[in-house]
Amino acid sequence: AAVTRHPAYREGDAIEGDGDIAGDLALARLDPPVTPTRLVRPICLPGPAVRFPPGTNCTVTGWGDIRTAGQCHRGHAWEYPGRLGTGW
Repeated sequence: AAVTRHPAYREGDAIEGDGDIAGDLALARLDPPVTPTRLVRPICLPGPAVRFPPGTNCTVTGWGDIRTAGQCHRGHAWEYPGRLGTGW
């Protein structure tokens, strides 16, 4: 398993700092992979040859909690429209 944080991630910034969540993103690679079920399904992603230039409009979605401890709940859903940076 491996976790890759966004290059602009700053520990606790969305909680204690200026509320900027632009770098509050991580990707997780699970080992072994998750087995798809009725409730767990993969998302559609572009192939490895697809490249998006910096500044491309995108939307990141997910759910979570802006606390240092606790569970993620569906009720905390959010959507962040933005632009891709140069670090990805």
